[in-house]
Amino acid sequence: MLPFDVKLGTTPLELFTEIIPRTHRQLVPKHGDREELVVAVSVDGDQATSALRCVVRGAEITVTAVSGSAEPEAHIYLQLHADSLQAFLNDWATDKKYLPKFSPKGASIFTDPRVLRRIAHVTGSIELALPDFPGGRASLRAGAFGGRTARAKIDRDPDVIVESSNDVFDQLLAGTLRPEEALSDSRVTVTGRKMVALQFAFALAPFMS
Repeated sequence: MLPFDVKLGTTPLELFTEIIPRTHRQLVPKHGDREELVVAVSVDGDQATSALRCVVRGAEITVTAVSGSAEPEAHIYLQLHADSLQAFLNDWATDKKYLPKFSPKGASIFTDPRVLRRIAHVTGSIELALPDFPGGRASLRAGAFGGRTARAKIDRDPDVIVESSNDVFDQLLAGTLRPEEALSDSRVTVTGRKMVALQFAFALAPFMS
């Protein structure tokens, strides 16, 4: 289980500016990898975390707020909803049902540059959703630009939407189901360009085998 030190009342802003950077520095080896990877994060419904620019260089992460309405240029972008993210944070501080039960194989955490590099080379955008998540539908959108930096268009429709049942999500968190296998599961619905979903799945597959 990833050692996220989440206390009840932790906010989305604290997750991205304190907890993830601290855990990243603890787990990612200082092996001289200085390639810069930029992740843009937006959290709908949370003004404090509305736009963040996260720069990863090896074992270091620098997180800064983005002023104004313009999306920052990034290799990868993530869009989350504040209510869903807060529900996950509350769970991570208490029951830990929705905390990943495994560490990525060949990496230490999903912010490890070895993971981000593979995701960055995907071309397209995806929405991952749990329609039956407690408290309402939970979703995350992610996009990448084939290894290039570009300005994220968060408000455009994703290339593909993947909706999963809660039990499939549990298997993914446990590391007992590979992402590309999940896409063929009858409990998962794929709408749109399945090839984009497969790109994301195969980007993550080496770390989840």
